[in-house]
Amino acid sequence: MIGFHTKWYLEAISNHQKNAGGLKILLLEQRKEILEKSIIVTNKNIIQLVAKKLLMILNFF
Repeated sequence: MIGFHTKWYLEAISNHQKNAGGLKILLLEQRKEILEKSIIVTNKNIIQLVAKKLLMILNFF
């Protein structure tokens, strides 16, 4: 009986670790997507700022 409980306990721990690993990968992928989206938004903002500055310079002449 003790052996059965030990085996069950070890399997439960093993399954938990596998699930936790999968969850970590999911969270990392989500974090990566968020970073990629924020980089795209930042790049768009930089392009808009540069365009505005160029228009201001061109209007000056």
